[in-house]
Amino acid sequence: SVVRTLDNVEEFVFKNKKRIEHTLSSLNIPLLLIAGSNDTIVPPKYSKIIKKLYAKAKLKILHNVDHRAIINDAAEVNEVLYTFLKK
Repeated sequence: SVVRTLDNVEEFVFKNKKRIEHTLSSLNIPLLLIAGSNDTIVPPKYSKIIKKLYAKAKLKILHNVDHRAIINDAAEVNEVLYTFLKK
């Protein structure tokens, strides 16, 4: 079920926080995170955690969009990607 999956993701993130921090700190690349505000599969809080751990990351939360952002709001996703890649 979705609730069990979310519990597993949350457990993984918090059990592996040090490893995730280490991996992110070793990156030296641009990172774009796109999240849907209504995503129940990978809620935006996880993107916010990554953003907090990797200061160079850019985070865009699309409002009223679920996990299928690329399908449900393709124009906005394209604009975000275009702006990010232009830099």
